[in-house]
Amino acid sequence: MGSEIVKPAGTAVALPETFDPYKQWGDSLNTSWIIGDLLKFNQTGWVTGDPPRVLALGTTMLAHMGGLVVGWVKWWDNKPVDQRMCLLRELKQPLPKREALPDLDESFWQIEVDKDGKPLKPRDPWQRQQYLPMLSDEGVLYTYACGVRDFKDPVGLLSRQYAMQHVNHPTLIPKVRLMTDQYKSKIPGVGWRITPMFEPAGWFDRAEFDEVLRKGGYIASSEPTAVEEDETSFAEDVSDSIPF
Repeated sequence: MGSEIVKPAGTAVALPETFDPYKQWGDSLNTSWIIGDLLKFNQTGWVTGDPPRVLALGTTMLAHMGGLVVGWVKWWDNKPVDQRMCLLRELKQPLPKREALPDLDESFWQIEVDKDGKPLKPRDPWQRQQYLPMLSDEGVLYTYACGVRDFKDPVGLLSRQYAMQHVNHPTLIPKVRLMTDQYKSKIPGVGWRITPMFEPAGWFDRAEFDEVLRKGGYIASSEPTAVEEDETSFAEDVSDSIPF
């Protein structure tokens, strides 16, 4: 089971100058990108643990954007069976489009059913996926696992804001509050649905998060760790003012 983003068949792939065959082999054997406790969102809210428990709205967590993993996951019988995933910071080109992946024949797709077991429509087994490492104020490590929303995707919105910060301030990562939004479904009888939302809670140096990763045996981000400006003073200046 591979975990490398691949180009469409028949297209030559040029190896980057920094290609490391040992890392590539290790990544190819990595079947799970989950570190710490799994964090998910459903119609009861932000959920973690087994048995599941719902986290309080407003729970604050650091989001380690340097550890964000993106790509495609193949689902079968509601279980992941294949993947094309990589660290976002290591992407050399855009993610492959759906047409570049296997299983294009819809006649072999599984059929979605509603809550009463009524067949709905074939479901594409390949879905876009994101894994974001997060750290609570209590020092608990989580990975927020989610698909990709077409509207107000919280990880996507956070990525855009991070993109404007990390070029000049690469050691800062965002802190967010776990909140919810809502919308009224167009499906008859469904009513209002809640959706995940990250509320801004400031920007902080990632050193604490990296230390937790090191102690847990995980590899910390390899992004730059030094900038010319005083990171401490900058973090204090923007911690309550930069919107996400």
